[in-house]
Amino acid sequence: MGYWLNAYLVAPGQMAKVIGSNDESLTQQALVHHSHVNDVLFAPASDGVSMVDAISEVLAAGPFKRGSAHQYVYAFQALCAAAGRRLADTNWGDLPMSAMDEIDVALEAAGRTTRLEDLVFNDGANDYQKGRGLPVPMDVPVLSVISFEQAKDLVADLDGFELAEIEDQEVIDGLRDACEQAIAVGGELVLFYS
Repeated sequence: MGYWLNAYLVAPGQMAKVIGSNDESLTQQALVHHSHVNDVLFAPASDGVSMVDAISEVLAAGPFKRGSAHQYVYAFQALCAAAGRRLADTNWGDLPMSAMDEIDVALEAAGRTTRLEDLVFNDGANDYQKGRGLPVPMDVPVLSVISFEQAKDLVADLDGFELAEIEDQEVIDGLRDACEQAIAVGGELVLFYS
């Protein structure tokens, strides 16, 4: 099974305000932005929560149905696409755990403080999940945030860092590029790993 990292560039704090905003105009925008996704997301899942319902419930800050956390995080991802901009995943979106581990070992050996695992599985999403009540799935998708300040630190830490493995270097280059885009507009990155 492959894992993908999808990054969305949003204004700082913008997405925390979306949860509970009751801004129904975002529903259609989210569905339009995610129309390229498999139709299964728009049909009711086995627990009966459709993507449309999940988006509406996120916008209302609940009530959330038990056992549907993954659908609410996918709905939040659709809202990030509507409110922000999905960054292209040119060769860095495909990120298996084994590659993440290999890259982290190389970063540590080179004396760098950046760890991909810490970025992908960070607690920056607490404002969305614990603070705003967005359910947390037992497994995937994983939601995390790279703040503007973290993006600046990450770009500085990765400056001049090169890996021998081309695929691993593409992950580093893509991450650096995403952070540079966030820095250029004073934004933050919302990451979804699934």
